[in-house]
Amino acid sequence: MVHVVLGAWEKWKYKCTSSYSVNNGNFRYRYFATTFIKLIEAFKLQSLDGDGQWVPIKNNYSFQLFDFLINYFLDIIEPNQIFHQNPANNISEVINNFHNYIMMILIAVLIAVTYLMIQSFLGDLYSRNLTDHPKLELIWTIIPAIILLFIAFPSLHLLYVMDEVIEPSVSIKAIGNQWYWSYEYGDYADYEIEFQSYMVSTQDLKEGDIRLREVDNRVVVPVNSNVKVLTTSNDVIHCWAVPSLGVKVDSLPGRLNQTSFTTNRPGLFLGACSEICGSEHSFMPISVESVSMNLFAKWILSFS
Repeated sequence: MVHVVLGAWEKWKYKCTSSYSVNNGNFRYRYFATTFIKLIEAFKLQSLDGDGQWVPIKNNYSFQLFDFLINYFLDIIEPNQIFHQNPANNISEVINNFHNYIMMILIAVLIAVTYLMIQSFLGDLYSRNLTDHPKLELIWTIIPAIILLFIAFPSLHLLYVMDEVIEPSVSIKAIGNQWYWSYEYGDYADYEIEFQSYMVSTQDLKEGDIRLREVDNRVVVPVNSNVKVLTTSNDVIHCWAVPSLGVKVDSLPGRLNQTSFTTNRPGLFLGACSEICGSEHSFMPISVESVSMNLFAKWILSFS
């Protein structure tokens, strides 16, 4: 029995970590499974220290398991995804809450309308007052207007909050090209920080990488710092979008748009161009890595 279990474990491990899972596209499953395999075989949970190295955790395993599930399950793209990715800042969290708030209203309206329709078709006590009653018509005109007001006010407030640009700690210029991104950091006169970010091809993916989302050069930002992004395009209309950061702004030729964001925790946040920009539109991923200020300073110095 033990040999059967061990054989099944090795077979599942090969299926998750080999090129089989890459070619079959189940990357959320593969990313989760490969990390889980490492944890099981190490027999203890691990976490990142300040220098980005894996170190063992000796205490509070339940908390670390919860943190593992949050970081490795919700922050990545899921096949047939229904819910939002885990928010990485307050704006993204407010957007998610606003989405849930509207969904509650829509579900309540759907249930009420469905019930009335069923009663009108099947009910024995159907009254002609439902179709010919001035007061009732006034009521079902006013109620939708009130519902729209309950949606409009928080929506307008959220739009104004998203457009607010706080004094940035880091300014980044993102330039869309067919089909890659160029980045420039303009706050450091002593360093010329310019690079291109291309998607990593499927045959070059490493264990745990996510297809169509890995890039050769990531955008690196410090955690808990305001970041301003200026974006434009060299050819056609692109869109710089990262769902976990609550950021989505068009990159237009001959025009400079701006947005801002902050990250309240370290991590890797993935996005992609969200405008149909040509035949290889799906091969323009965006990868933003949030690190500590010390690691960010080391990264800046690496361009000297």
